[in-house]
Amino acid sequence: MSELQDVQTSFADLHGGRLYYEIAGEGPVLVLAHAGIADRRMWDDQFPVFAQHFRVLRFDFWGFGKSTVVPKRFFLHEDLYQLLTFLEIKQAHLMGCSLGGRVTLDVALAYPQLVNSLIVVGSGLGGYSFEGEVLTSFSEQIMAAREQGDYEREVELRLQLWVDGRSRTSDQVNPQVRDRARAMLMGRPGTQGEGLALEPAALGRLNEIEIPTLILVGDRDEANIGTIADLLANNIRGAQKVIIPDTAHLPNMEKPEHFNRLVLGFLRRGRA
Repeated sequence: MSELQDVQTSFADLHGGRLYYEIAGEGPVLVLAHAGIADRRMWDDQFPVFAQHFRVLRFDFWGFGKSTVVPKRFFLHEDLYQLLTFLEIKQAHLMGCSLGGRVTLDVALAYPQLVNSLIVVGSGLGGYSFEGEVLTSFSEQIMAAREQGDYEREVELRLQLWVDGRSRTSDQVNPQVRDRARAMLMGRPGTQGEGLALEPAALGRLNEIEIPTLILVGDRDEANIGTIADLLANNIRGAQKVIIPDTAHLPNMEKPEHFNRLVLGFLRRGRA
C-alpha cells in the first residue's frame, strides 16, 4: 500500500469491546467493510487510492485484525451504525465484500437515510441458505481440521475454497494475494461471538433498496456467491452487476486497478 499522510487510527469503545478503525482523505464518506476471510487490510490497494477522492473509513469487525473479541451475540449492522454515529457520520457510500456485503445491505435496509449508494463484492445475504456438494465437502474438511487443532490446515482449505476459487489450482493464483490472505487468516486474535443478520432478513426485502447499487463478483467465486449476485441484481431496482474475470472471492486484491476503475466510475456517475 502506498503511504498516506494524515491517517487517523483509533478505537471506538462499543458494547464492552474496542473496534479498530482508520480514516483518511476528505470529501464524501466511503466505508469499506471487509470479508469474513480477511480484515481491513484486504483494502490496502483501495484505501490510499479512494482517499484521493473521498473520506475513507475502514475498520475491523469484532474478532478480526486489531479489534477485540466480543464473546456474545451481536448485530454487525448495528455495530457499523454505532461506529458511524460515534464518528458523527450522517451519510456515506458503503462498500462491503462477502460478510461486509451482507452487513452493508442490512444497514441500507435498517437505516436507509444513512446510505448514499451501495457497492457489494462477492456479497453474502441475510436469510440465504448456502448449499452444494463442493461447499459441504470443504466445510466438513474445515471442521475436521479445527477439531484436530490444525489451524494451518484449516486456513489452507479456506484459501482453496475462497481465494483459489472454482476451477483453479493454487499455482494459478498470484502468490502474493494468497500470502496476504493467509496472513490475515492466521492473524485472527480469537473466535469472535455470533454476528447476527437483520430480521426480517434481507433476502425477502431487496426491493426496498432504492439507492444506486453496484454488484461486483468474480467469475471464479464459489457458486452460491454467484447465485446471490443474481438475486441482488434481479431484485434491487436499477442495480448494475459486473463480473470480474479470472478472480474469485477477493477481486479487489487480484485485479486492484480494474476494480478501482469500476468503483470510482460508479461513484462518479452517482455524484454527477
